[in-house]
Amino acid sequence: MQDVSNQIKELIFQSSKLLEDYDVLKAKYNLLKEDYNNCKQTISEKDQHIQKIEKEFHLLKLSKKVTSVDDREDVDKLKKQLDMYIKELDRCIQSINAE
Repeated sequence: MQDVSNQIKELIFQSSKLLEDYDVLKAKYNLLKEDYNNCKQTISEKDQHIQKIEKEFHLLKLSKKVTSVDDREDVDKLKKQLDMYIKELDRCIQSINAE
């Protein structure tokens, strides 16, 4: 009878420990989910910026301002902005994949 009682106590202890582990994992999951949603939002915002820049660049090309010397600086500036946004998107994607 004592053996059964000890086994029941051990099962209760193990169950309690599993519940604690579950709560910790659930909290970690919620944090990761929040990080994921934040990264998704950042990606969406950056994508909107990229689309805006692409439209501006397209308008510059259409107006033939791209060929002038002054506008070459604008194109370079737009390319740098695009590169910056792409790098930020890559960092977000890598952080999501790492988690």
